[in-house]
Amino acid sequence: EEKEKEKKEKPPTKPERPLGKKRILAAFFFGLTVFFGIQLFAVYLPDTFQKQEAKKAYREGDLHTVYELLSTKKLNKSEKAMFAGATLYMEIERKLESYENYKKMAGMELEALNALISGVEKYKRTIEAEAQSYGVAAQVKNVYLDLLAVLQNTYGIPEDEAIRLTMITDKVAYTKELKRI
Repeated sequence: EEKEKEKKEKPPTKPERPLGKKRILAAFFFGLTVFFGIQLFAVYLPDTFQKQEAKKAYREGDLHTVYELLSTKKLNKSEKAMFAGATLYMEIERKLESYENYKKMAGMELEALNALISGVEKYKRTIEAEAQSYGVAAQVKNVYLDLLAVLQNTYGIPEDEAIRLTMITDKVAYTKELKRI
């Protein structure tokens, strides 16, 4: 009797039909569409918006922002030019930041002065001419003038003396000159 009750309680089940090719293809293309939609919003659009922000920052002269926004992107020709100009700005600014960091550390006075002198050297050898070609000469020159002001006000070194120091090729003689200051 128990076996009969169990049989009565279970309703008959229909055998499941296998999925058709049309359903499989529809599910595949739906998944593919969702994937590319996510890619569009997660990758392509943020890059596009950041590049537009970088162009706006470049027009406004905010080269630090340009550098940050474009540093990891795939760039076209005009964006590469903007990035190159921003990189020049960051290079000279980094020399001034190095000086400030060394000044905060005890016993690093010589390294601090070297950071400023190497900034003068880098500006005169490469950055000055290249900045002109990328249209960032004014911004780069302002940082260079700040660097020269620190040299003059802190160490009493005018620009011509700093340039003379950059021409010393012997490392020992150069270090002696910096120690003398």
